[in-house]
Amino acid sequence: MTLLSSGSRLRSAASSRQTLQNAGSVSYTGANLYFGLYASEPGVLDNLAGASFTASGDADLDVHYGHSGHAFNNQGAFVRSGVGTTSVGASFHNTGTVQVLA
Repeated sequence: MTLLSSGSRLRSAASSRQTLQNAGSVSYTGANLYFGLYASEPGVLDNLAGASFTASGDADLDVHYGHSGHAFNNQGAFVRSGVGTTSVGASFHNTGTVQVLA
């Protein structure tokens, strides 16, 4: 999966506890991926064991509305590559690997 668009929003329906789960490979090169569409809904992204999430350039992971349930759960590989900076505004829970490439 390739995420390119700026200003995308990761929405998780509070009533059904939906979560975006990556079991493969994600390449994110956008400007902002927002967690949460509404103040009452947390945004959750699970990068599962064996999966990889690569953020390149100024690929920020921000929160749209503050919510204690926003989370990036990394059980696989989180890779930061290229020029620029990536900030993570949601809670980042890591039991996998984090790699920063220049």
